Amino acid sequence: PRGIGTTCFTTHIEVGRATQTTTDLTPRRNKYICTAWSFRRVSNTGELTTLAGWRHKMGPNGPTDELELVGDWSAIPESERGWQLLWGMCWDSRTLTVDTSQPPIEGRPPHFAGPRAYVVDSRREALYRLQFPAATHGPAVVTKVLHLPGSGMWDCVEDPDSATMILSLRAEHRVVRVSFDGQILETIVQRNPALPGDAGIGGDHVAYRTSGTQEQAEAQPV
Repeated sequence: PRGIGTTCFTTHIEVGRATQTTTDLTPRRNKYICTAWSFRRVSNTGELTTLAGWRHKMGPNGPTDELELVGDWSAIPESERGWQLLWGMCWDSRTLTVDTSQPPIEGRPPHFAGPRAYVVDSRREALYRLQFPAATHGPAVVTKVLHLPGSGMWDCVEDPDSATMILSLRAEHRVVRVSFDGQILETIVQRNPALPGDAGIGGDHVAYRTSGTQEQAEAQPV
C-alpha cells in the first residue's frame, strides 16, 4: 500500500517536535526529510507521506513509472515546477503552535496559523516556502521566495532568536541572514577574495580548491 516502504537519495532528516496530544506529551517521533525531488514525512511506524514534490502514481499493482506533483504549485511557472535537488529545509517555528480551543483534526488540535516550511533546491538555486493550511491536512502552497542564480545556494537553518533564517551560498563563499519573506538582511561571514586559497563547486556538488594551497584556504579569516 502507498506510504509503507523505503526512501532513497535522502539529503536532510529532521525530527518533528509534535507530541501525541496536548495532554500526552510523549513525542510522536515523526521525521521530516528531503529527498532530491520531494519533501516527506516519515512516521515512527515507517509510513511515508509526500507533502510536496514528485512522487510515483499508484496503479492496481503498486507504484507506476508515472510521476505526479504533490502540492499547490500554481504560483510557480509551469516550466519551473518540481524540484531538481533539495538539500536542506527548516521550519518557521512560530507557525507550529496549536490552538487547543478549536475542534481537533484527526485527534489533534489545529494550528493557530498554517505551518510554514522552507526548502532549498541546490540545482535551481532557489529558496521555497511551503505554506500548509492551519485547520485541514490539505496540500501545501509552494512559493519561490528567493532565487540567486550562480550563488550555489545550499542549505537553510532557522535562527529562532531573531525569527530569521541562515542561508549558505557556496559559490559566493558567503553565509547570509534572510527573512522568512526571502529578503537578504545581512552577510554573516564571507571569504576575503583578496587572499589566496580559493575553491569552486563542480557539477557533482563537490568543492574543489582552484587556487592557492590547502593551508591558505584554511587560514581564511572567519
